[in-house]
Amino acid sequence: MHATANRIRWGIGVGWATVWLLASSPFVSAQVPTAPAPPVDAAPAAPPPDLGSNVVARIAGFDVPYDWFLHEFRSTFFRYAATTNVRAAVFAPFLERMTLYELARQAGIPDRPEVRRRIEEKIGGLRAFLEYQVAMAEVELVTDAYVESRGIAPADTVVADEEIQAFFDAHVRGQPGAPENVDDLPAEVAARLRRAVAMEKYGRLLSAKIAAWRTNLSMAVNQPLVDAVPLPEMEGAPPEFRNLVAP
Repeated sequence: MHATANRIRWGIGVGWATVWLLASSPFVSAQVPTAPAPPVDAAPAAPPPDLGSNVVARIAGFDVPYDWFLHEFRSTFFRYAATTNVRAAVFAPFLERMTLYELARQAGIPDRPEVRRRIEEKIGGLRAFLEYQVAMAEVELVTDAYVESRGIAPADTVVADEEIQAFFDAHVRGQPGAPENVDDLPAEVAARLRRAVAMEKYGRLLSAKIAAWRTNLSMAVNQPLVDAVPLPEMEGAPPEFRNLVAP
C-alpha cells in the first residue's frame, strides 16, 4: 500500500499454506539487487547539440524517447547489478533492439497487413490492461481515503496471541519444516505470520463494514456475464483447471 510499511492491503485473498511456505522458505530472504547510487561528484553530461533532452538516441530518422529507456532501465537494471556500469549494460541491448526496430521500419515491415493485424491485436490487449491498471490505482486511492475517513485504519488492527496460536494450529502446524510450537518460529517468520493474521482480521472487519454501508445502495449484477468470463490460457495448468466452466 502507499501510506506506511504497516498498511495492509484488503480485497486480495491469501493462501495461508502459501503464507507459511513463503515465510519459512530460505529463498524469501535472498538479497534482491538494488540500483547503484547515482554519482554525486559530476553533473550530468550535456546532450549532443542536435538531440533534445527527451531523446536518448537518434537512429537514422528515428528519435528514441528518453522515457522508453527510463522504463527499460527501471524494469531490467537488476539483471546487471554485478556490472561496473549498470546504465551502459542496460542501454547496449536496448540500443540494439531500437536499431533492429528502425531497420524493420525502413524495410516496411510495420505496413504489412499481417503484421499490422498482429500489432493491433497485441496493442489492443495491452492498452485495455493498462487502462484497467490505471483505473484500479485510482479506485485504491479513493477507497483508502474513504475507509480512513470512516475512522478505520488497517495499521491499527490488533491481533491477540490467542489468534496467532489458532491460526498456527489451523494452517501452519504440520507443514514441512514447521516447528511444533508457535513460540519456536524465527522472529522474522513470526512477524510475517502476525501480519498475515492481521490482514485476515482486517479483511473480515472491512467486509462487515461494507455490508453495513451499502444498505442504501441499489445494485444489479449481470451474473451470466460474470459466469462467462474466460479463464486465461496457462501453460502447464491441469486439464480440469483449463477446462473449468461456469456451473
